[in-house]
Amino acid sequence: MVNQPANGRRAPTPAQLRAARSALGLSLPDLAALSGLGLSTLKRAEKAGLSVVTPANADRIVATLEGRGIVFLDDDGSGVGLRFPAA
Repeated sequence: MVNQPANGRRAPTPAQLRAARSALGLSLPDLAALSGLGLSTLKRAEKAGLSVVTPANADRIVATLEGRGIVFLDDDGSGVGLRFPAA
């Protein structure tokens, strides 16, 4: 689990969100279709972070990516990261 805010919700960084989507070979429209969210919501999250979207939408973004095998990694002293399924 990654970056736990006070409310307990996972909060991957914008870079982690972009990297996760890319690692899965998804376009923004693909992720929008899979998550049921609008393109503008996803663009905001990938640009400014999950704090700019509602908690429910943030959870939906993370759950959609994790449901496809992404694991968001905490900062281990060398930065945050992610693990993704092998091709």
